[in-house]
Amino acid sequence: MKFKTPPLNVHFQKIIVWFQVTQKVVFNTLKRTTTTPHAEIMSKNSEINTSQETNDEKIEKVELSQHEMTTKNSKKIKKTNQPDIFKAYEKSLMLNNSNFIFKNIKLTRSDRVDFFGVDPTRVFVPLYTQRIAENCFDHQNFLKEITLPNTLTSLGKKCFTKCVSLTLITLPCSLKTLGKYCFKNCIKITSLDIPNFIQELPKFCFSKCFSLRHLKISENIKIVGESCFENSTAFSSFNFPSKLEFLGKNCFFNCRSVKQLSLPESLLFIGKGCFESCSSLCEISIKGNIKELPEKCFADCYSLSKVELQEGLKVIGNFCFLRCGSLKSIKIPFGVSSLGNLCFGECGTLCQVDVPKGVKYIGEGCFSSCPSLLEIKIPKTAKLKKEKCFNENVVITLF
Repeated sequence: MKFKTPPLNVHFQKIIVWFQVTQKVVFNTLKRTTTTPHAEIMSKNSEINTSQETNDEKIEKVELSQHEMTTKNSKKIKKTNQPDIFKAYEKSLMLNNSNFIFKNIKLTRSDRVDFFGVDPTRVFVPLYTQRIAENCFDHQNFLKEITLPNTLTSLGKKCFTKCVSLTLITLPCSLKTLGKYCFKNCIKITSLDIPNFIQELPKFCFSKCFSLRHLKISENIKIVGESCFENSTAFSSFNFPSKLEFLGKNCFFNCRSVKQLSLPESLLFIGKGCFESCSSLCEISIKGNIKELPEKCFADCYSLSKVELQEGLKVIGNFCFLRCGSLKSIKIPFGVSSLGNLCFGECGTLCQVDVPKGVKYIGEGCFSSCPSLLEIKIPKTAKLKKEKCFNENVVITLF
């Protein structure tokens, strides 16, 4: 221990620093007659102590930064405050002194290695923990059950990635954020309830959760990120919250059991390939302020037979409904100006298409390999290459 100022006429309680720290420990006294001392921690398990004692002063406050401590004979300490992140475990949290205040407690990967080695199948995260750091439990192949405290507010990036045996987890209502890849490859989780404080499901959050059948979504969700449910093949329906604004790229890619979807009026953006290869999807209703259905949005949705598109849509992108083999008819709403390349290519049963006046561009191969489409009406102003847009036997009427 090294002091920058000479020892003062103050009695210090013994403080044991459990883990390496880099910042200063500051002591403020109630009755101060001299300058407050600054103690500088030099290494792990350092001790702050003094043999000098006085009876007329009491330690009023202790502030600690990015480390953990315990005390002995702490009756004179009125309050401790830890304003920044620090790691805390049951050893320090189980102090029989209600005057101690612990803030922003964070559980890390190294903590898990050091303190949770007794039963690899079950974990109880200590009370008062607020955050679980990134990669904390990733690749824990034997973990089956985890209990989270109702003080938890954040799960970090890749927190439970590839916990292939995890079956039982309940997200506390205090939770506010989920990290990217949080539950990716948790192949045995069957159900989850998303707490109301959460507003975003980030990228790859539930990707490849093959057994996830029941998912209760908070009404406050506004963003579902890229590939969030990619290859999660078990759940058959998804109730989109009324405040949803954003669906990321490949969000529901290859969700093979989803049968019916209704997108809310609040939705503003759909990413490329959002519902690609949802092979059981048979009905889709798109409402709201969507301006564009992007590339491969519903490609390879083999069972899709009913599509409802709302006015306000401007562009239907390349390959949007490619190989939708069950789609028999489609009404393109007024206001659409562009149909992309191979937009309805290889739709084998498509026999009726209503193209509105405002369409200015029909892309290459837009209706190619549609053997059931025998006639179509298109506006005179539409720019297209007839020989590449339709099969040879299609009767085209200009209006």
